[in-house]
Amino acid sequence: MAGFEAATVGGIADWFAVRALFREIPIPFIRRHTNIIVKSRKKLSAGIVDLVSTQWLSKESISLKIADISISNKLLDILKDDKVQGDIFRFVSSTLLEFGKTADTDKLSKIVSQGLKKELANIDMDNPLGSWLLNMVSTNQHSGVWAMVLGTLQKTINTPQTREVVEASVGKQTESIIQEGGIRCIFMGAAQVFGGMDNEEVANKLLVSINSLVEEVKADENHPLRKKMDNEILVFAQKLMDGDADSHALVDSMKQKLADNIEFESIVENMLNRAKNELTNQLEDKNSSLFVYMKSQLSGLLANIDNDMLNKVYIFLKDKIVDLVENNHHLVAKMVEDNLEKLDDRALVAQIEDKVGDDLQYIRLNGAIVGGFVGVFIALVKLILF
Repeated sequence: MAGFEAATVGGIADWFAVRALFREIPIPFIRRHTNIIVKSRKKLSAGIVDLVSTQWLSKESISLKIADISISNKLLDILKDDKVQGDIFRFVSSTLLEFGKTADTDKLSKIVSQGLKKELANIDMDNPLGSWLLNMVSTNQHSGVWAMVLGTLQKTINTPQTREVVEASVGKQTESIIQEGGIRCIFMGAAQVFGGMDNEEVANKLLVSINSLVEEVKADENHPLRKKMDNEILVFAQKLMDGDADSHALVDSMKQKLADNIEFESIVENMLNRAKNELTNQLEDKNSSLFVYMKSQLSGLLANIDNDMLNKVYIFLKDKIVDLVENNHHLVAKMVEDNLEKLDDRALVAQIEDKVGDDLQYIRLNGAIVGGFVGVFIALVKLILF
């Protein structure tokens, strides 16, 4: 009887204790010490946050876990898989294709043209230009340039517009001499009156003489005029290489005029539009040279990846992750706290009871068993003593 009574008391007492954790027991005076989880929610939440952030997921434990992880071999096997390589290439090509279709060439051209103008203004052309000119003239590689310039000059000289300009110029000079007065004025006036001075004929003879001179320069690579120009170019090239201030200023002026007068933006926009269309066409055609080249390059790159390279990448990433954990570890506590705050009292109790409720039933059973043995022990002691 004593054992049975004690077991009953122990079982009921532990049932009450477990019940009081999750529910309110409507017994006067005692009910204030029931429904403990809900009433102690703030303290319980603070304890959970502290336990997770300072013990289970502390900075040190996360860093140690990251240091123990080695993914190089697994990652190497994954990257060498043909299916994975195909997925990677499809992702890269589709990304480039989407970029080619949606790229705003108007905005890009403005950015690129501004950059080109800035680079053109800052680029040092003195030494390269001087060296190039020196080499071209010294090795006579500029003969083609001479032929082009002289040929263009001949075409310009023999146009009707040039003839009109020369004839008008002769007329102006004649009038100027007549207005000056003197002996020349008398002879010039007489020549005009008697037909000895014909402006058109003088212009024709001048143009013939100039044509003849151009032909001589064009045919004779050793012509004095040609040599004179070559020497001037060589002197200018040497001055550029020696850092002559006047030559440098001349080149800077040319660069500035080039930057101001060339329509960089329209040129760049046309180039970008052509490149955009060509990129789209190449990527849409699986047999195009660009598509085949990209695929072979990517396959070669992935095939040549080794453990040492992956280890370097992994060490770099690991260091960055550890730094990230160090600087943002407070977010772990914040995340746990936010998740706990999202639960209402009933949901919080239900989650805890669902995880540990079955194990807590053994408290009731153990209370009954231990209570029964204690009851029998006390009864035996009483019988022996009394």
